[in-house]
Amino acid sequence: MSDGASTGAGEGRTGTKLGCRSAVLGHKPTTHMYKTKNDLPQQARAQLVELCNARLADAIDLQTQCKQAHWNVKGPHFIALHELFDKINEDVEDYIDLLAERAVQLGGIADGTARSVAKRSALPEYAPKGPTGLDHVEAHLQAER
Repeated sequence: MSDGASTGAGEGRTGTKLGCRSAVLGHKPTTHMYKTKNDLPQQARAQLVELCNARLADAIDLQTQCKQAHWNVKGPHFIALHELFDKINEDVEDYIDLLAERAVQLGGIADGTARSVAKRSALPEYAPKGPTGLDHVEAHLQAER
């Protein structure tokens, strides 16, 4: 819709529209856009950059949560889970690069610093209830909800 109305399909977990999510979390949207050969209108590109950066923050947060589990998992399934968390970390890294590079291709700036991620991520805090493999798996399942 050209008037900016939402059809509801673009709403995040918090009930806010994804394009407005940064303002809700206290993060100022990207104001400077570089010229590109992309023929999308600048306003559309700016909104897409904001969405890319929001998902970039979530992906980086997920990646660090995977490493936290990888380093700290204990128990009878240690090696299987240790390798699984490392594999997930590697897979997420590919998506991080895609999101960051797309934001730049659209004329924006990829915003992936630790401070920015901490402000923007919509993932719940990674807090396993204990050191066992099951504790870490359950904590990761919370991030997917």
